[in-house]
Amino acid sequence: MLADDNVLSINNIKTMSLQNWSPNYLSSIPYHLQLKEVIEKAMNEGRLSDGTVLLQPQLVGVKSLFQKNYAVKAYNLLVTEGKIFYQKGTGYLCAIKLGN
Repeated sequence: MLADDNVLSINNIKTMSLQNWSPNYLSSIPYHLQLKEVIEKAMNEGRLSDGTVLLQPQLVGVKSLFQKNYAVKAYNLLVTEGKIFYQKGTGYLCAIKLGN
């Protein structure tokens, strides 16, 4: 679960830290869909908004040995749905705020 302190501000750029995130290994839900759900929930709750930079896929869940490929799958689904986008030189950013 994400805490409010997982949204950081560095040089006036908001970024979301997912390094400590870990999937529920006992769940029947695929890991990439668990991550996608966490990001969408953070967007719905207002912890992520337009322009928030998401952590690079290779760093997501680094402390739990979460594989980069799962993060890439989750991010690609969110890009396809128009919820995040990739900007060269910056990374993945939130495209819209889902809530309200």
